[in-house]
Amino acid sequence: DCSDDMSPSNTGEATATDNSDNQVRITFNDTRVNGSCVDEYVIERTFVAEDSCGNTSTCLQTIQVQDTTDPVITCPADVTIECSEDMSPSNTGEAMATDNCDDDIGITFSDTRIDGACADEYVIERTFTAEDDCGNTSTCLQTIQVQDTTPPVISGIMDQTVDEGDFVELIAMSTDNCSPEDSIEITNNAPVGNGMEDASGVYPVGDTEVIFTATDRCDNVSMDTAIITVLPMLMAATEDTTIFLESNLALTLDARAFDSGSVGS
Repeated sequence: DCSDDMSPSNTGEATATDNSDNQVRITFNDTRVNGSCVDEYVIERTFVAEDSCGNTSTCLQTIQVQDTTDPVITCPADVTIECSEDMSPSNTGEAMATDNCDDDIGITFSDTRIDGACADEYVIERTFTAEDDCGNTSTCLQTIQVQDTTPPVISGIMDQTVDEGDFVELIAMSTDNCSPEDSIEITNNAPVGNGMEDASGVYPVGDTEVIFTATDRCDNVSMDTAIITVLPMLMAATEDTTIFLESNLALTLDARAFDSGSVGS
């Protein structure tokens, strides 16, 4: 295998004899013939035996080097994240891999989505694949649980004080971290309007508490309130006013005594 020791002590030593020299010197040199990938090749090893008088002989050993060992891959831990978070491995975790021969392992991933109980809750099964230079592969699986626990945000409403008979414009808007705006359901309890996002209209005298409720695609709910205060219309005094007092006494006032004759109650 490509990770094995390539020296003659592991692949085999040559031996030699000579008619007069009992200490024949043996050397070798290698020629590499590249194969179909970086870590698969052939070593043509030529051994040379030489006696003390310079007589030589050679032999050839062929060493076939192969890479049949898969990389070792380690997946990141399973995680649970919010639907608005980054789903890429830079946020959910990267896989790591080692190999017996390749120091630069390529790692890729593919995702399978499994839908959950609502549109913004689901499971991502992420398969990481490590591949070495000779096409040996190994895989591991990470499970990413995507959840939606964040309620929508209601905006556009506020307390208002108006006179009796005035038209009140009160329209709520809502945004969400995952659900599109047009998928958020808005309701209200106002006595006027459409019962949804629009609570506009003419309100009765006094205080009316208008409660808006927004619900996203995963049934997360938020509420907000606007108080509409309608002041009663004051009547104009057009004639003298009689005020009855205790002990059967009566006091007659001119209309001008009430705000210069313009207002009375």
